[in-house]
Amino acid sequence: GGGMYRKLGLVKPYETEDVGREKVTGREEDRYVFKVPSLRNVTRTGPYFHDGSIASLEEAVQLMGKHQLGVELEAAQRQAILAFLSSLTGKVDEAYEELKVIPDENLDSSSLYAIGRLHLARGEFQKAHDYLVRADAAEPYSAPILSVLLQLDRRLRRVDESVARIRAAADLGADRIELYTEAYAVAHATDPKAAVAPFARAAATAHAAGLGVNAGHDLNLDNLAHFATSVPHLEEVSIGHALISDALYLGLQNAVGQYKEALRPRS
Repeated sequence: GGGMYRKLGLVKPYETEDVGREKVTGREEDRYVFKVPSLRNVTRTGPYFHDGSIASLEEAVQLMGKHQLGVELEAAQRQAILAFLSSLTGKVDEAYEELKVIPDENLDSSSLYAIGRLHLARGEFQKAHDYLVRADAAEPYSAPILSVLLQLDRRLRRVDESVARIRAAADLGADRIELYTEAYAVAHATDPKAAVAPFARAAATAHAAGLGVNAGHDLNLDNLAHFATSVPHLEEVSIGHALISDALYLGLQNAVGQYKEALRPRS
């Protein structure tokens, strides 16, 4: 787990209003596909599932057997699985234990910042980044928050294409930004020109401020070429999941070739 995406309800459909990654990619095959969490400390990091709707780990195990495997796990089987999951328990930061009693969506910027620092100290860089970005969104342009993001990665990743935040990043000494392109990917299917316009303006602003320009998140063969030709000063794109998924059907060499072709400058 940790970095994979899998369908919830693989064998027996699971009822949920959240359609998963389909909301981001627009692809029907991504319906009810969610990110797989790490199992480390899983006994102490509930509630469970993508929406936090399952309070107990035993119930989560039972439901996973039912919906992912199509079986009703017996009590002895559930206990054996729970025993294994318990063996993955290590030290959990006391500060995290205190903070997790607050519903995640209600955390203020200070709490989000504190959790981000905890993940950073444990070397969990992606989780640290996610919480620190949310802290920054709750308290925009906070120098301490942005400074920690810079410590995390000199290539400062932004959650949106805000011109003011780009300038703040330059003022704090970042050497480049990464435009977070989820909004572009979602809107591209209906209005490609309008979808890419704010990213083109953001890239121009970043270049004028002396920053390099990267981009990433949900870029794929359907939307990459339009983005690359429309956004000036683009130096690098971050594509992992889509490329590997395409490689399963096209072959890795062919998939890489098609992505390189999508990035090729057009006259």
